[in-house]
Amino acid sequence: MSAEEVRELLIDELNPMAGACAVMIAHLIDAPDEPPATREDLLAMVTAAMESGRAPIGPLEYAEEEIDYGLRTNVPVASITTSADGQVSLRLALALSGNTCIGVGGNRYGYQPHLGGRVSPWTVLLPDVEAGLAELVVYIDERAKLMGYHGRVRATLELISAEPVHPGTIHGDSGRVVVGEPIEAFEPLTFEYSIDMPAQSLQSLVYEVATQVARRFGADEPQFLTRP
Repeated sequence: MSAEEVRELLIDELNPMAGACAVMIAHLIDAPDEPPATREDLLAMVTAAMESGRAPIGPLEYAEEEIDYGLRTNVPVASITTSADGQVSLRLALALSGNTCIGVGGNRYGYQPHLGGRVSPWTVLLPDVEAGLAELVVYIDERAKLMGYHGRVRATLELISAEPVHPGTIHGDSGRVVVGEPIEAFEPLTFEYSIDMPAQSLQSLVYEVATQVARRFGADEPQFLTRP
């Protein structure tokens, strides 16, 4: 299964026709394609990440709504959903392929508590994207440990939406969300590293990628991640 196929699994789970979603996919460049990943592989990765205390990160960590967990029967795809007022307020999705690809994505469908509830479904908060990046790196690490993988990683971040994305940032003084001018096309960001890169260097790399995202959102620096 290719990175594109994992991307499609996430899109199918998150439905960008209903709201802008962030999708992050990692390719373990030097891993063999076989054997194909299973639901058990996905569960082992998630369990290891949660037991380590490194996941979840971001909106799910602070969710007060009821949380529902889903796991597909035919492919290694899991979803985590919260609801507010009878409507989905957040959906996160994870997907695996045969040893080579890991996918993480999320969609709020316009539910933004910082903005007073429901807003345009095309709004994406910068801190959410940063949290997704951080969580992707955690899952990459746990998957690599389970596989005994020590090779290279290529990761790509996209914002996928049926309409231009409305970038949301946090005002430094008031703490309120500021929604900037719509982004007509968000060019995917790609970065590479070795799985054995020192932790401090990897944190610096992720922070640099988050800085690039922040500038596209109209902010000077990341708003969730701190400088290593």
